[in-house]
Amino acid sequence: MICQNCGSNVMDGTAVCPNCGMMIPAPGGYMPQQPQAPYGNNMGGYPQQNPYQQNPYQQQPQYGGGMGGFDPAEKEIKTAKTLGIVSICVGTLCIPLAGWICGGIGLSKASKAPDYLADQAKTAKILNIIGIIGSSLNSLLGVIIMIASNNS
Repeated sequence: MICQNCGSNVMDGTAVCPNCGMMIPAPGGYMPQQPQAPYGNNMGGYPQQNPYQQNPYQQQPQYGGGMGGFDPAEKEIKTAKTLGIVSICVGTLCIPLAGWICGGIGLSKASKAPDYLADQAKTAKILNIIGIIGSSLNSLLGVIIMIASNNS
């Protein structure tokens, strides 16, 4: 038998041309409907890979990562940023000891960040350092005020 589309020799009884993918009419003129590709037009009748389906050979991040996944390292960075903000607010404005503690813990958490979170870790480190410096300045200001009030 010969394919009417590409002219290739095809074995009798074959429903689809192995060369071009077109349907071959059955003896007697009956031609089944051309199968539709599940993900768009694909020249040849063979199903294409779903563009939304992940490649099974692609390495996945540990714990799923990305959209909706859980990455404990990202959680640690968020905690470090939060501690930095708390350190700035509490330590600079009222309680230096709390600012030092929060800043130290946040700085420790940010320092343990993996390389792929280096930019976020840098931000967390800066926030915590500002909190520690602010706490120190608040403490120094308290000492100066106390000395000045004792001398008066």
